Amino acid sequence: LTIMGRTLLASYLPDPPKQVPHLLDRIKDVELSIVNLHFAMYEIHRDLLTRTQKLSQDFKKDQTPRHLLVLADDVIDSHGSGDIVVGDSTTLFVQVASEAKGYTFELTRGNSLKKVLSEVEAERQARLEQHIENDLRASESLSNPELSALAFDDVPYYHSVGNDVINIYENTCIAVGDFATLGIVYSENDLSKKEVRSMSKYIDSIDDLRKKPSVSSFLPKLSVYKIGFFNERYGQAIRKNVEPLYHGDLFFASS
Repeated sequence: LTIMGRTLLASYLPDPPKQVPHLLDRIKDVELSIVNLHFAMYEIHRDLLTRTQKLSQDFKKDQTPRHLLVLADDVIDSHGSGDIVVGDSTTLFVQVASEAKGYTFELTRGNSLKKVLSEVEAERQARLEQHIENDLRASESLSNPELSALAFDDVPYYHSVGNDVINIYENTCIAVGDFATLGIVYSENDLSKKEVRSMSKYIDSIDDLRKKPSVSSFLPKLSVYKIGFFNERYGQAIRKNVEPLYHGDLFFASS
């Protein structure tokens, strides 16, 4: 659950020119950790595939799943009315308008930040690419003949992701199964229609937070990894049998 309260100049950061670039830098630290993990998993997977070339058994005859991977299948209980019960991910935005000094609906002007953020993005991406090239140095992907020589095509498994059970009981709550964005506006005075219309940019900014990025935003970066992806190299019948179950939540409540 992410809670963001925007007050001073539509920002909860008292010094955006300094703090926003710092936040982007920290996000890039998270990206670096994920890239390192991705490469580690790639090397482990490639090593396992290579070692299977020494096996004599023909595993292609039987690809029946024998394992179940369960991720984020939670059981969540509400403990009283007024709870916010979230299965996976929710961003709660709070915008406050007050007669107190310093409170306003005026938007933060981001033009001054764009140049700084672009510089941070370019510098961190260059460092990431150097890290991939000089430090990680991924092993070559298995060639087509090597893949064909494997003792099996792939190992299918059942998996369930984000299938939560949410118990609300008799409580009055905000309950979210998968993903939600909630924008809340508080004002000491009634807002006129003109003021409501003027908040369209604020509403759009909340909506933009939850939009899925376009493929073009991350494919160029993936190209620098130069590693292969080995997954689902089995027939349609098995693929249908192991089709994953995603975000099939169950809500229980009574009145």
